[in-house]
Amino acid sequence: MIGLLGLVLLLQPFGGDQALSLLIARRLQGGAVMYRDVWDIRQPLTFVWYATIGSIFGSSAISVRIAEILWQGTLAYLIGRDVTEMSGSRQRGFITAIASVGPIFWIMQADDVAQPDTLVLLPIYLAFRAIAKANHSPIHPLTAVSLGVACTVIGLFKIVYAPLPALFLLVWVVQRWRERRQAIATAAWFALGLILSALLVVVFFVSTGVWDWVTHTWFVQAPAMRALSPPPLERLIRAAGRFVVLTLPVLIGAVVTIVSLRKRPRDLWTLMAVVWTITSAIAILAQQWWSYLFLALTVPIGLLAGGPLSRWLATTARRLAAALLILVALVATHLFYFRAVVDRGLDPAAIERSLVRAAVVRSEAAALLADPESLEGSIFVFGDPLILLDVGRESTTSIHGWSPEFYDDVTWARLTAELKTTPPAYILVSRVSADVLRRRVPDLVAWLETEYHLVTTLTADTAMFSRNPG
Repeated sequence: MIGLLGLVLLLQPFGGDQALSLLIARRLQGGAVMYRDVWDIRQPLTFVWYATIGSIFGSSAISVRIAEILWQGTLAYLIGRDVTEMSGSRQRGFITAIASVGPIFWIMQADDVAQPDTLVLLPIYLAFRAIAKANHSPIHPLTAVSLGVACTVIGLFKIVYAPLPALFLLVWVVQRWRERRQAIATAAWFALGLILSALLVVVFFVSTGVWDWVTHTWFVQAPAMRALSPPPLERLIRAAGRFVVLTLPVLIGAVVTIVSLRKRPRDLWTLMAVVWTITSAIAILAQQWWSYLFLALTVPIGLLAGGPLSRWLATTARRLAAALLILVALVATHLFYFRAVVDRGLDPAAIERSLVRAAVVRSEAAALLADPESLEGSIFVFGDPLILLDVGRESTTSIHGWSPEFYDDVTWARLTAELKTTPPAYILVSRVSADVLRRRVPDLVAWLETEYHLVTTLTADTAMFSRNPG
């Protein structure tokens, strides 16, 4: 079922975040070091994931889509099997798996593909199920150590979700507080796994000479993003409203389960799922309120909703109605994509050009760069990194030009120094980025005006500059 949902969207182009991840992954495959040779405000495992997929399936949008189907399909399989074992009902296992993972696909927009917020769901669930399977039994020391390591792994996907294994374990400890010695021993093994794995991460980044940049990126610049560019309330209302509408039956099922906690307060599975939901909601509110952030809620609310949904969908007619509802949600969410498939056929490049303006900009830029009289050298883009995908030129700076409104003074200083030290042959600047440049780095703008001249203005008000001769 998850495979079918994903395959329907196989030809849908992805967005700027995904293009940037693919570009960084390609450089990592070539031997680049994260935060030294390539940089992003996100944690590194997402880019390692993209690099691994590139090595196995090839570096393309379709490869990423296939890998995501397999990744999330594995998560759905584990959930379905675990719920079946726990409840004795294959129907409940199947429905819980679809309720948990299915919304990722019928909600997902182009910019939501393989984001850290969805990739991290599988390692979080692995920690969740390790404790859930223990239930009220002792947790093996090796499992406790693994849970500590899981905190580090999850943090390397997205740091705001790193505490979740510790919170899951806390729920288990509270329930077993009468066996305090055993609970304390388990917590000690957990701490050992966390400390050792975290130390390995520190040693790696120190050995590559980027520890200062890691700490600045994760603990200084990332928390400052809201101050640098405060998210509008309208974005939260729109993203939250869209999520609620497209997952309403699942949300209702989750609420029913939470209300029933009064009757069975010692249900470890449900309590941990509630903790997961609350933690994810808090993490979302603390960020920029992009729509893809809400996909982090799909698995915990699906785990909560599985029981009520399986009871409601007890008849074949109701299951068919649910399937129809999923189909309607899928088509409504991706209406422009389906129209493009009808109009353009099964040509991914044609579909992309009809849906993504940055793809049109890339085609225009590629034609100009292919001219025999064009300058040789690299290219830099202040704007959508989709433009850089297979344009025929490489971007050689470590700092990219995607979402520069979130850069602090330290990051701007590094980018400015890199551009001045090794000036690209061409620089493309989107209209939005131009406003940010004028407001945040007037000295860089002055340098650009001195060293470069306008070649042309491409689609979407993207200015293309060429370096002056000499």
